[in-house]
Amino acid sequence: MQIPDFPTQQSNRRYLLLLLFISTGLILAIFIESSHPPLAIFGQISGLDKVAHFMAFGLLASLMYLIIKSLKTHKWFSPFVITIALITTIGLSDEMYQLLNPNRAFDMYDLLADISGALFFVILLKVRNYSRSRTHS
Repeated sequence: MQIPDFPTQQSNRRYLLLLLFISTGLILAIFIESSHPPLAIFGQISGLDKVAHFMAFGLLASLMYLIIKSLKTHKWFSPFVITIALITTIGLSDEMYQLLNPNRAFDMYDLLADISGALFFVILLKVRNYSRSRTHS
């Protein structure tokens, strides 16, 4: 998804606030879900839990990448590195939080699914933006 050029600073601010609002909601949903026992369907379909982690954290990483890239304050670190570091921190925090819940447990494979989803989605965004910029040149 290529970041559009906005005619005014106010519309750019609205775009960033919308992305931030959606990202925050997704983080809250992840932690709320971690507060409860796993859904029964995850026990019925093998690997569905990892797919859910991959997709949720991939979507979250995409939103965060767009926010960080839009801010244009990344002189020292790339938006890619910042995004993956943030997602890793959130994923690790989620797994550590699950240690407090007697119905949940820390799962390194969940954390790997989180990071894998983030890497996949952000690389997909970067490739898409690169190919779009080459066709518009």
